[in-house]
Amino acid sequence: MKKIFAVVIALCVSSALFALDVSAGSMLDYSFQGATVTNSLGIVRNTQNNMGLKFFFDAQYATLSLGSSYTVGNAKQTRIIGSTTTTTEALARIHFVNLGLLGKFPFKIGSVAKIYPLFGFDLDIVKDAQNSTNNDRVWIDFGVGSDISLSSRIYLRPQALVGFHINKADGVSNTDKYLGYKIDVGIGAGYKF
Repeated sequence: MKKIFAVVIALCVSSALFALDVSAGSMLDYSFQGATVTNSLGIVRNTQNNMGLKFFFDAQYATLSLGSSYTVGNAKQTRIIGSTTTTTEALARIHFVNLGLLGKFPFKIGSVAKIYPLFGFDLDIVKDAQNSTNNDRVWIDFGVGSDISLSSRIYLRPQALVGFHINKADGVSNTDKYLGYKIDVGIGAGYKF
């Protein structure tokens, strides 16, 4: 009886998977990331730019991604203490491994495109950091994406996300006000199975 039940469940799951639009692809993305710490001493703002490559698996209402990104250019820090503002730039080389899960609800636009809101989470794991004390980052993401058909199986995927850092950075105390954010834009291509 248990074997029959297991076979029935497996058939239901596999038939449901084939009923979905299933695809895979890759995406090149750029991310502007910033963090602001406010306490009794003043305000500190950190910003950096990242470029990355992600591979994704899409099952119509959800996208799972795995990728890698690196900082590009200099990281910038601005300190505002009283009426004094100082800005420093430093070469910070950080390599992140990224794992993300985004939910989406696609709407057809004409015969060749779908547009969808995005909501989900992603995790940036610090793989290597030089000249930086960056820690792993957990993000909650909101955004919009689109799949534009180039053929019956190949599509182009532009995407834009706004993310908020939901864990505090290293060195930020519980009494400090903290806001970490990112703006992420990407372009990719996928293949429908």
